[in-house]
Amino acid sequence: MNTRLTLTALAAIAALGFVSTAQAADDSSTVSVRVSYSDLNLSSPAGAQAVLRRITQAAKGICGAEPGINDLSSHQAYGRCVKQIVDHSVTSLDKPMVTAMNAGQTASQVASSGR
Repeated sequence: MNTRLTLTALAAIAALGFVSTAQAADDSSTVSVRVSYSDLNLSSPAGAQAVLRRITQAAKGICGAEPGINDLSSHQAYGRCVKQIVDHSVTSLDKPMVTAMNAGQTASQVASSGR
């Protein structure tokens, strides 16, 4: 069982607060962060929330320092960068509970849907 997820972003674009998988780059311009989840049960709400927190923290590290709210366009770009990396990573992970929680469902909604 694979117990690590690698988050990868284009370093040059992430430094600007943007990530785009459509952009081509060589291997030297990518940033990868491994997120371990071997200690988590990703089928449980607690495990899904924990891995989402880890993925989000790693994405924030890839996207760089969060700009101040006074710089609205940079702040919004940073938010898009984090969201894009998290969404891509959750899709790659392919765990229904994590996917549902990333989409905004609560633990009780996920439980009632039978996931």
